[in-house]
Amino acid sequence: MAQETLVYLTGSSDEMIAEQYEQCVELIEHRTDKSLGEGGKADHLRRLKRSAAVNVPIADDDKPDIRFVAERLDIDRDGETAGEVMSTAFGQGVGEMIVADAKPHIIQASQAYEYLRKVDKLTIASKRITIERGASPETIHRTMAAVKTRKTTRNDDEILKEQWSGGRPPVATEVIDGQLVKGDNYHDVRELIHRVVFDDLSKSEASRQIGCTRRTITNTINKRPDLFDIPQQ
Repeated sequence: MAQETLVYLTGSSDEMIAEQYEQCVELIEHRTDKSLGEGGKADHLRRLKRSAAVNVPIADDDKPDIRFVAERLDIDRDGETAGEVMSTAFGQGVGEMIVADAKPHIIQASQAYEYLRKVDKLTIASKRITIERGASPETIHRTMAAVKTRKTTRNDDEILKEQWSGGRPPVATEVIDGQLVKGDNYHDVRELIHRVVFDDLSKSEASRQIGCTRRTITNTINKRPDLFDIPQQ
């Protein structure tokens, strides 16, 4: 049986939990091509205010429910605490742990290292970055440092560079009002580039899937690592 996916949320208000929930759900819906629905989301958030955990089915018989765990620092709840729920889940086996962002109040590099001793991989939802078990403390610190605070335009396009000096924008990006922003396929392209850097995907195969040249892949890795959250040695 596939191991469980655990989504960890933490905050001191309904708004903080809801923001992290939305970021994690966006990733899950993108992966599964299934919508949880506005009614379902509202129900999950209400239940997460009353209790520490909610199991969310993803309509796939081959995969277990996704367990959302919310640590509330501002209220006392009956039943198990978030820490107790997570401890039980880790003991039963967690394949992936998802957090919304790498902001210090959500997760720090030292915590990420400890979690990766208990789960196979840790994913930062807002950045679509996954760190796998076995990563060194140095790699984890570099990766977490590469994850920057999310800035958006008025149309909610995520900004990579506040000012773009001109020239052709890098693959999977576009220029809007002088700012370099993520294109619609940015996260998919970044995932492929990360597989070239960290796994065994060839540049030829990545360029075929993206629809660009091998040289574009090479230039992106060597000249634009900051735009694609590639940790530097």
